[in-house]
Amino acid sequence: MPWEKVKNIGWTKLKDLAPVLTKENVDQWVPIAEQQTAIQLVETVKAAVAANSPKALEDQTSKTVTTKTFKVHEDQKTTIEAAIDKAKAAANTTVDTVAPELICMDYAAAPTMAQRLKQMGIEAALKALEDAYPNAKIDVELTEEAA
Repeated sequence: MPWEKVKNIGWTKLKDLAPVLTKENVDQWVPIAEQQTAIQLVETVKAAVAANSPKALEDQTSKTVTTKTFKVHEDQKTTIEAAIDKAKAAANTTVDTVAPELICMDYAAAPTMAQRLKQMGIEAALKALEDAYPNAKIDVELTEEAA
């Protein structure tokens, strides 16, 4: 594996990618590793391994298959199809049904906006708000409990 391609993701994530990372798919997996937390990456890799294993293909035939139908606008359909294609490429699979599951797992594992702001700390959260709305006048008064 060319070190230049993986040097920015860190050893922990690189270790987690080991089961799926190849010279052929490194350009697909590195951006995923950069964007996800280590915990999210572990789940994404597990899903990719499971989706492509011979056992998984056998297991799929014994599972009950159900249908979930959505009616969407044309622009929504285009967005959904692009997300499915991206997830399939990221998981290195051609199985369409794997992609929505991966997308949903990633979304469910992601922190909410409130959780992210709390993790940032009050000063950084206020700075982000000021940066997003430079023309707004924002006055904040902190109580002793919030400080």
